[in-house]
Amino acid sequence: MIQFENVSKRYADTGEEALSHVSFHLLPGEMAFILGESGSGKTTLLRLLLKELTAEEGTIRINGQDISRIKRGEIPAYRRRIGYVFQDFRLLRNADVYENVAIARRIAGAKERDIRVQVTMALRMVGLEQDYYRPVTELSGGEQQKVCIARAIVSNPCCILADEPTGNLDPRQAREIMLLFERIHDHGVTTLIATHDRQAIRDMDYRHLYLSQGRLQSGE
Repeated sequence: MIQFENVSKRYADTGEEALSHVSFHLLPGEMAFILGESGSGKTTLLRLLLKELTAEEGTIRINGQDISRIKRGEIPAYRRRIGYVFQDFRLLRNADVYENVAIARRIAGAKERDIRVQVTMALRMVGLEQDYYRPVTELSGGEQQKVCIARAIVSNPCCILADEPTGNLDPRQAREIMLLFERIHDHGVTTLIATHDRQAIRDMDYRHLYLSQGRLQSGE
């Protein structure tokens, strides 16, 4: 599903390596965590998968497709196949829960009747089916992150990427969010989560990929 082969990426301003010769393979339906301190290269790795950055060396494949061959005009459609969850939520602050999830399908040009069904299913999955019309500004941090996860899964993505999704949450909320990712993964969704929050993933028996100064220490 996700394959890195000898991937390296340098910072444009300094030339310093953000990732150095990283190789790993995530199987379809697998869940894994990328662990490492701030600056270890976790976000860079995810941004490469999202086609926000381009590697100087190596090959990245998703579903067997070499993503370096995706043309600029094809990138929006490619990104719609990936569910992405941000640390800082990136919600529409003047909109309600429903609209924050529906926006992903509207951008894709889906019909309103289909959007209603898809948003309902996504909000039910994250436990917010009673909160359609609540302003997101009234939600707790954990609830806002659930809205972000609903937005990520509403398009039935081939995989979910999450960048420090518990970084702004307290320990109880963080643990709840990680268990929610696990429930979504149980439906067969390939899931890759970058985190430094080892407490939130305690007892979660999935593969750990350890990054240190841009180098993968273990994980195969």
